[in-house]
Amino acid sequence: HRVDRRQRQMCIRDSNKYQFLETILSARGKLWIFYQGQLAETNEAVQPSSAVCDLVDILTEYYGLSTQDLMTKHPLQSYHKNYFVGNKRYKNYNLFQCEIARRLQESQIQGSRIQKPLWWSRGDRLLLEWSESVEIDDLIQFVKNPQKYFVRNILQLRLNTLEDVVDEKEPFSISGLENYSLTQTLIETVCHVELVEPERLYEQYKAKGVLLGGAVGRHNFESYLQKASNYKTVYKQICLDAGEKIDDTIIEQQVGLDAQTCVKISGVLGNQHKNAQVIFRVGELDGKTFLAVWIQHLVLNTVQPKKTYLIYGKDQIQCKVFQPEHVELSPLSEWLAWFQKGQQQPSTLITEPAFSYVLQLHTSRSKKSPGEMALETLVAEIDKNHQPELRLLCRNFSQSELNELLNDSFQQICERLIDPIWSALL
Repeated sequence: HRVDRRQRQMCIRDSNKYQFLETILSARGKLWIFYQGQLAETNEAVQPSSAVCDLVDILTEYYGLSTQDLMTKHPLQSYHKNYFVGNKRYKNYNLFQCEIARRLQESQIQGSRIQKPLWWSRGDRLLLEWSESVEIDDLIQFVKNPQKYFVRNILQLRLNTLEDVVDEKEPFSISGLENYSLTQTLIETVCHVELVEPERLYEQYKAKGVLLGGAVGRHNFESYLQKASNYKTVYKQICLDAGEKIDDTIIEQQVGLDAQTCVKISGVLGNQHKNAQVIFRVGELDGKTFLAVWIQHLVLNTVQPKKTYLIYGKDQIQCKVFQPEHVELSPLSEWLAWFQKGQQQPSTLITEPAFSYVLQLHTSRSKKSPGEMALETLVAEIDKNHQPELRLLCRNFSQSELNELLNDSFQQICERLIDPIWSALL
């Protein structure tokens, strides 16, 4: 049996090589082979498949071609200067990306960021009209990560991260993001069914391909199910006050920013119960979750006064309750105004440092000031590349220049809009 298995494996390899050879022979004028040559985060080189390596070796050894003639190494970013200096190998016809490359090059030549419009400004084109209508999902995405929203939605840039790199190896563990998504989905499933059938749930998730195979997958599922059961215990107690689950709430409301300006906010809010909305968050509470839930609470209360329950926790399940009267502490109109400003230029709201700032305001024993804690969080976010969009906007910033980002406007958001909510929940 071992010999047969080896023969089958050899046949598969030979078949793959033959198909590759057929592809080469089918080419008429030119043959282009593309592969990802390095990781976006570490710049570590990634080799192509063995068939491509063999082809390159044959061409260099028997046909006298150099690897420089055969291979072109493209930059990771489409606005790299190499695409706009007349090199025939690198071509990019996007005028906006060319303008970004030019602004970046100007800044590097002069040794500092010049007083001309910043590279992201697009000149007059970025001075957009204030939106008369705002989608709830857009507002939530903004408060969770204003810099990401600006880069993706306003500048129309999407930065590659390690999550975009497909690993061809068989996984032996579930990544952090997949683990979070699986646990979140399982919790919502378990909490909203009266009778849990573990074996049936296991087969369903196994069929979806989200669990590892064998005993490891079974063990992981049981641990997820135990965590979901803990959430369900808290959820059942909350339902005594929140009431039965109802359909999603459709929102379409006018919100006044000032005496002359109104904005229509529209969308759909889920997780609705008769007397409240109940939201789950796997893991510890962070800034983006806190502000996203607060926005949902504000929007819901434009329709009718309701509580919002936020159930969260990693080892110990906790609950925060947002009351209808809390909406006066941090009005929706002010968040919409910041949202509108955040479409003109990168917002001074940096969510996780802002949340660290507010938490530090209520920490009496620490020697660090709120500003120092916010700066520490900001540096960590950039160094660990948790926010590639923030890292792009802050490229080449010194420590003192990073500290300038946490200016009076930043502190105003923290102390005027975020701290009143947090203080009311303590």
